[in-house]
Amino acid sequence: SRAETDWNRGDINEHIKTLTMGVDVQGDRLECALMGWTEWKESWAVEYYVFPGNTNDPNDDCYNYLDEIIRQDFVKPSGEVLRIQVCLIDAPFETASVMNFCERFPYYQNGWRGVYPAFGKQTLSQVVKEHTSTISTPEILADDQRLKFEIYTNLKRKTPAAGHAYPPGFMHFPNDYSEEYYKQMVAEEVTKITNNKGVETVFISNTKQRRNEVLDTTKLALAGLYRMYLKYFEVLNVNRKARKRKEIRPSWQIFWDLFGGEEITEDDEKKD
Repeated sequence: SRAETDWNRGDINEHIKTLTMGVDVQGDRLECALMGWTEWKESWAVEYYVFPGNTNDPNDDCYNYLDEIIRQDFVKPSGEVLRIQVCLIDAPFETASVMNFCERFPYYQNGWRGVYPAFGKQTLSQVVKEHTSTISTPEILADDQRLKFEIYTNLKRKTPAAGHAYPPGFMHFPNDYSEEYYKQMVAEEVTKITNNKGVETVFISNTKQRRNEVLDTTKLALAGLYRMYLKYFEVLNVNRKARKRKEIRPSWQIFWDLFGGEEITEDDEKKD
């Protein structure tokens, strides 16, 4: 990972193909990470927002500010317009308010776009899973540990030599994020626990209770990308099965080859 010397926060880099957002809910504010993504999960930390307010009140201005960002058009230097495809909001702390907010946005059963309540879970069969909720929009269960390990691994990826491609998962940061931002990104520690049978398990956890909102929001933005990826192939294969066509096994290469930034169309299916 590296901080770019020629890229300012808020700018949409030309390489970005899609946007996701992760939101952390505190008692007096919302903190939000807007992430841009391109092939092989290379990422760009586009912007980081903090909206003060009473998060217990679903009509508070902090939610209205978030609403505006989610509906905003983001323009690349070429003029191409991107919008946030998936926004995941951490729901355990203020569940009722988060559910209320998510209902402001339509839920597309046959697509990935939307604003979803999110809950951290361990050892899921997939990195993210859809689960029924108390509203029409489903909950997204996110494997907290797998997502954090992926981020910590990506933060260690080295900048390639000039003229060489960035490695999968490489993380780009703008030139003007504060030291506090980076401290929160790596606030949690890798710990090892050995059970009574001698089996060692490795966890990433906030043992020192440091502020970790940046890590939490980035984790949810990454989970949003996984939501897109898994839902893309789910819907694509339902369509193909209905036409008695062979299902496509999910892979990131196929995802980016087919992905055009919007929901699945018949043209997408013909590209294989």
